[in-house]
Amino acid sequence: MRMILRIFTILMVLGFVIPKFPAVAAVPQSKAEQKLMKYLGKVLPKRGLSMDCVTLIEEDEVALCYQYAIQERHGNGCPGDPETSPIVDRYRIGKNNLIIRHWNPINDTWKRVY
Repeated sequence: MRMILRIFTILMVLGFVIPKFPAVAAVPQSKAEQKLMKYLGKVLPKRGLSMDCVTLIEEDEVALCYQYAIQERHGNGCPGDPETSPIVDRYRIGKNNLIIRHWNPINDTWKRVY
């Protein structure tokens, strides 16, 4: 029993002493994701968003395109309430032609942007 208590204590101490490293962002796998990431790298800073503070979420794969949501992350160096992570944009990118379209939620339309 004493041995178990010692091991448990050591593990607890190591858990507090070893630094926590942030997760490394995944490398885009497809050409569609690579093109979208390149486009977002240009567009998001103009809107006051950092690529380090957003997550690209593949929402849906319809017949001719991929659909992604851009989710804003808060906390760990990213501004905003860490209890929230809103979706700030949605994009579709064609599987064959790699055309990027942005969703306009007000009139529920997809506009070609790149």
